[in-house]
Amino acid sequence: MRGSRAAVEKEAGDARKKDEKKPELNDALSYVDQVKARLHDKPELYNKFLDILGDYQKKKRNMPDTMRRISSIFAGYPDLINGFDAFMPTGYGVRHESENKLDTVRITTPDGGTTVHGKKPGHDSGRSPNRGKR
Repeated sequence: MRGSRAAVEKEAGDARKKDEKKPELNDALSYVDQVKARLHDKPELYNKFLDILGDYQKKKRNMPDTMRRISSIFAGYPDLINGFDAFMPTGYGVRHESENKLDTVRITTPDGGTTVHGKKPGHDSGRSPNRGKR
């Protein structure tokens, strides 16, 4: 029980820190440059990253889906996942956690929802978990 309280307090503290300093345009451009440099040998992942951001900007995808897709293509790159977290709107978060051999990612949403998943590096099905369900 104590461990879960500590985790909640840490997440609350992280959220306060994120709210204290909102990233600026130069931060975003620097992050995109960092992604491009890290994925220099995998241009398909970099292009997928840009496509996902474009889909979000055009409102084709919501924030939780965008977070899942970004964390999926950045599997194996915890620094990129954690760097993406700085650009999340208030109440959202995406963090890489090292708990096992899989890349474990924790996604949080303003409604208190938390999703934890693991993926093999570089794997993205490109499908939303709700796609195909009626």
